[in-house]
Formats: sequence, structure tokens, C-alpha cells
Amino acid sequence: MIIRRIYIENFGHFHDFTLELTPGLNRLCRENEFGKTTIFEFVRRVLWGYPDGHSGKGVNRYPARFNAGEYGGFLEVELKDGSTAVLERYGQKGKLVVRRPDGAEEDGGEFLRKLSPVSGDCYRKVYAVTLDEITELSNLSGDEIKGRLYGGAIMGGGVSLPKLGKYFDDRAREFYRPRGPSKIGDARRQLRDAVEKRDLALAECSRRPALEEELAELGRETARLRAESAAAAESAAAIEILLKAHPRYVKLAEAEAALAGLPETPDVPEAAARRAEELAKQLAETPPPPAVDAGRLPVLAAEVALLDRELAGTGGGALPGADDLAAAETLEKRSRELAEPLAFPVWIWFLALPFLAGAGAAFVETLRLPGMILAVAAAAGALAGWLTHSLRVAARQRAAEELGRETEAFRSRLELDCPPEKFSAVLGARSRRRQAADELAALQAAQTAAAAVTAVKRELDELCRRFGCADAPEMRRAAQLSLKVNDLRRRRSEAAAALDALLPPEKQAVLKNFDIEAETKRRAEVSARRAELERSVSALQQRAGAVANELKHLPDGEEVELMNSGIEAAKGVIRKLVREYLVVRTCRALLDAAVDRYERESQPEVFKRAEALFADFTGGRYDRLYKKLATGELTLCDSATGQEKTFPALSRGSREELMLAMRLALIECTERDSEPLPVCFDDVGVNFDPKRLARAEAAVEKFARGRQVIWFSHS
Repeated sequence: MIIRRIYIENFGHFHDFTLELTPGLNRLCRENEFGKTTIFEFVRRVLWGYPDGHSGKGVNRYPARFNAGEYGGFLEVELKDGSTAVLERYGQKGKLVVRRPDGAEEDGGEFLRKLSPVSGDCYRKVYAVTLDEITELSNLSGDEIKGRLYGGAIMGGGVSLPKLGKYFDDRAREFYRPRGPSKIGDARRQLRDAVEKRDLALAECSRRPALEEELAELGRETARLRAESAAAAESAAAIEILLKAHPRYVKLAEAEAALAGLPETPDVPEAAARRAEELAKQLAETPPPPAVDAGRLPVLAAEVALLDRELAGTGGGALPGADDLAAAETLEKRSRELAEPLAFPVWIWFLALPFLAGAGAAFVETLRLPGMILAVAAAAGALAGWLTHSLRVAARQRAAEELGRETEAFRSRLELDCPPEKFSAVLGARSRRRQAADELAALQAAQTAAAAVTAVKRELDELCRRFGCADAPEMRRAAQLSLKVNDLRRRRSEAAAALDALLPPEKQAVLKNFDIEAETKRRAEVSARRAELERSVSALQQRAGAVANELKHLPDGEEVELMNSGIEAAKGVIRKLVREYLVVRTCRALLDAAVDRYERESQPEVFKRAEALFADFTGGRYDRLYKKLATGELTLCDSATGQEKTFPALSRGSREELMLAMRLALIECTERDSEPLPVCFDDVGVNFDPKRLARAEAAVEKFARGRQVIWFSHS
């Protein structure tokens, strides 16, 4: 497969970037920071996606730095049969799509599997490598790559002969080890343990009859002690009942004796006695009511009603004081004065005659001056009189307004609803009504108090008569005695009920002469005996359990036969393990002989081709390359000194040259019968000296005939 054109739409710092390529070796020499590694990584990711199919590692190393366009691009390729195709991948997790010139589409993964047997992991580690990756020896340790390295060698490409030899050694030590655990040693110990266990079982079988007889005797003794313990428990329970019943019997006797010593008395409830005391206290604390004139009540009621009619519902207003009555009389007087009409001064009209006479004399030559003076004087007098009357009218109007405000404030304060002329009469009637109402209320209260005292006396007399007592103190004494009697009766009932619950009536006679100290001592003795019996029973049960357990674990004849069978099976296992051990040791010896012969006579074809390429790179300095099967190390022979060197002992440039030769040889052997894939090297050869670099480039150019190699470098 030849890549004819690379198109990057959005990857790293490239946007809408195109690169044309040709078959054979393509040397792309660009300055640093151009983006050679970005183009190299773009080719790997378009073909195989992200490493191991995961997007976590290295995803953000080449992010799209442009908003326009999608993340990704495509490769235009030409196949060995002359056909062309476009391989495109968009999106960080997008799939590879193959587009044919006729518009057909294929799955990219299936296309690559048909094209070449190389996997994505193998391509990244062998076909497309960077300077940092080329010397990583672990990159050539995958199962697929090892299979191709050793494809034609002994035991197949997927087998490690050092691991196989280690496997044989481990298996041999697993079977037998002089010191330490091993299968044969474990089997021998198991055989010894089985023989010892069988011999011990034969010795223990003879003890079974004696143990069975002992177990039966223990059972009989346990039954006897349990019966004796049950009798002791029953006796202790009977004594316990008597001890519990005796205090109740004493309480019952005491209650009956106390009841017999009390005198006969009426049963007065506590509530009745308390009520009588409350009534007596109320009578004692209530002063005697004053005498009430019954004939005065209707007179006062009639007077209050008459005044209510007179006041027309205003009698409930505020009561006036002496100042209020004086203010009411003053307002009435001022109202009467302002109500009188104000007379117009009639003398003003009499001034009209002198005015007319003076006006007439003004037309007489000789009387003109006196006439004019007379007319002016008359007019001035009339004007003065009219102005004086107007001022008196205005003053009376202001006085009327001020009186109206004072009257309204007085009416509102005393809640009056009448003309000012009736203020004094209404306020006087209101005072008389309040005095009559107060006197009437006092007479009614005295009458009510007298009735209440009479009711209290009547109720107290009724209570005393009902319970046959003379007064409240006698009722209190009777009530206290009743409480004491009722309490004794209750205690007697409770004691009798508790006694009947513990002991039947027919057995209570024994409590009459009951010696509590002697019975308490006897109960302690019985309890101690019962506890001793329980301990003996527990000890017998433990011994019986131990004997039964011992009998349970004693082997019988059948178990002995099974042990003998196990011994024979253990012997067979030992024989089998010995045979397997001998086979493993023989295989190890044969393997050592085969490895020695292989290292001397044969190496895989990939190593032979890599050996020739590396000798060409180094100018014949290292003419032999092989991998020791015993240690798995790459080993080279120095033609100048004849010494052997391992891979870590080489210089960095020599290690890079060797890994380049190994990859070229591996690619040649892999692609003999499949489509050659593009090979990409990024900055490989930076650490080569000029002569070796020239020889390496010549070898790569020769290698690129018939395939495509893209070599990125900065010079």
C-alpha cells in the first residue's frame, strides 16, 4: 500500500493541510517545530486509531486548534493491484472508513485485516516508530512480534525456551526438594500420618465397652439426682409460698382487730364533710346583712322609671358635677340673651329731615353755606349710626358662633341630646336618677345577701340532718372515722385476696402458729441442698458429654478399613509422583541438549537477516547476532576482538542501528505473501555517525524498493 496524498483537516496545529508522497523512500527534511511528529502521529491514528483502542493516553497531545472543520482527515492510497482508495477517520473516537472511486464504502478494520496480517499494536511498534520508541526493547516483546521473530525456530514462535527450562526446573522442585515443601515430601508425610492414625485407631477401639458402661452408669446417677433435686425444689417452693403468705396473714389479722375496736358511726363521705366545712366557713366570714325596708324598693323603682321617661333614654349618660351645672346655667343665660332681637337705631331716619333742609338751603344764595354744613353733619351722623349698628350685629354673630361651639363641646362631653335651654333640667334629672338607682341597687344587694345567707344556712342544716350530725366539726370527725374504717376494710380485702392467691383457704390454718425464723432457716437449707444437687447433676452431665463425645470419635472397624485403603492410595500417589518427577528431569536434560545444539547450529531467519543488515550498517564491526535461549538476551560478536556483547552494553547509536535492522528484517519476513504497508521513521538516525548514517540510508533506500518508506528528519 502506497500513500499518495495526506490530507489533514484538523489535527494538532495543521488545518486544511495536504502532503503529496511517492513510492519508495520519501525523505521529509523540515526544520524543528514544523510538525513532522504530528504528521507521523496522524498517519498512525488514521490507520489504527488510538493505542490499544483507548482514547485516554495521549488524546490531548494533538488537539484540534481550529474551530472550523472536523477533527481528523484522510489518506489517499494505492494498492499493489493498482486500485486506489481513500482511508478517512474523523472524530477522536471515529471509525476508519474506506471509500472506493466508484463510491462504495467499506469498514476500515475489515479492510486492513484483509490487506495484511499485521495488527495495530505491531504496526506502531515495528512499522511506525519514533526516536524514543526505537530503542525500547520491550516494544519487540509482544506475543505477535515474538511469534514472527521465532516463526521458524525450535518449538514455534510463541514459546520461550528459557521460560520452558524454568518451567521444567520449577516442576521438578515442585515434585521433590531435599529441604522444603514438595509434592513427594508432602505425600510421604501424609503416608506416615495415615499409618500413625490407623495404629492409634486400633489402640482406641479396645476402650469402647468400658466407655459405654460408664456412660450408662452416669445416666442412672443423673436421673436419681434429678429426682432428688426436683423434690427439694418442690419443698423450697412450698416454704417460699408460706413465707410470702405469712405477712399478708398478719396484715389481715391486724385489719380485722382494728375494725373490731372502732365505734359505730355514720358513713359520712369526705366530699360531704368538706362541703359542710366550706358552708360553715362561708357563714363565719360573711357579715350579717343590714335590715332592708321592703316598702322602699317599689317607690325607688317607680321613681327611676319616671325619671327614665323624663330623660327619654338619656339617663345613662355621664353624671354632671357642680361646675357642669353652673356651666349649663351660664350657657342657658347666654342663649336667651343672644335669642333676643337687636333693634335698628330709628334716630338715623330722623336725620333725613336736617339733611333735606340743608340740601334745600344750598339753593338759596344767602343760606348756601349753612345749608351745606347742615346737610353734611346730618349725613355724617347717619353714617356713624349705621356703622355702629353693623359692628354690634357682627359682634353678636361672633358671640353666637362661639356659644355654638361651647354648647356642642358641652353636649358631646356630657352626652346630651337637647337644646341648651334644657341642659340644667336634664342634668338635674340625671343626677336625681343616679341617686335613686344607686339606692335601689344597694337595697337589692342587701336583699340578695340576706337571701344567700339564708340559703347557706338551709344547705348546712340539710347536710347535718342527712348524716345525723349536729354541726360541721362533728361531720368532719365522722368523715375521718369513715375514712379510717374504709381504709381498714380495703386493707383487709387486699390482704385476703393476696393470701387466697398464694394459699387456698383450707391451708391457711397453718399460718396461725407459723414460725418464720425456723421456716426461713429450713428454706436456706433446702436451697443449699438443691444447689449442691444441681452442681452434681451438671458435673455428671459434663462427664457424660465428654464420654459420649469420646465414644463418637472412637473409630470402629469400618473406619479402620477406610484408613487402610487410604494408606494404599497414598502409596500409589507417591509412586505416580516419582514417575512424573523422573519424566520432568529427563525433559529438562533433553531441552538443555537441544538448546545447546540450536545455539550452535540454528537461529531464526529474522535474526539472520538482521545480522546481515547490522553488519552492513557497522561496516562489518559486528558480524554475528543471536539470542541466547538460556537467558533470552540479544548477543553480538565483535569481529575485531572476538568478544560477545549484550544489548545494554552497546552505545546508543549502535542500539538504534540494531533495532532498525531488526525492524527492517522483521518487515521483510512478514510481508512476503501480503500487501506491504507504509513504513514511517521519525528522526531515526539522529544519533548515527555520518558513515553509518550513509550506509543505513543506502540500506533503507534499497529496502524501500517495491514499498513506501517515509523518513522524517530535521536535516
